[in-house]
Amino acid sequence: MSNTFIIVGVLLLFVSVIITGIWLTRLGRPLNTILFNLHKLVSVGFAVFSFFSIRTLLRNADTIGGTVIAMLVIAVVSLIVLFVTGGFLSAKEPVRTILLPIHFLAPFPAVVCTAIAIFALIKNG
Repeated sequence: MSNTFIIVGVLLLFVSVIITGIWLTRLGRPLNTILFNLHKLVSVGFAVFSFFSIRTLLRNADTIGGTVIAMLVIAVVSLIVLFVTGGFLSAKEPVRTILLPIHFLAPFPAVVCTAIAIFALIKNG
């Protein structure tokens, strides 16, 4: 995988997740089933593509610093939070008051930390 392909792929998938999420929120309840499933699939695609991209970069890197490890841990925790809160938000019982702000804010550390890790690994590779 080329570095350009990794950067563009992660960016496009992340933007797709955000766009489908905003669209889904604006449509309100009941959730549009097709859009909801598209949002979930693109989210999983982002996580899987990021995992394999970072794994490739880790194999090619000369050194792996503490910053990269810290960024990857924060990114993984943020993605887990996103998947868990997304699952609860899709339930019939509304738990929106607590989880919705968390679900809206968690993408930012996920993408920022993923980007920092990717660029640091590209620089060291």
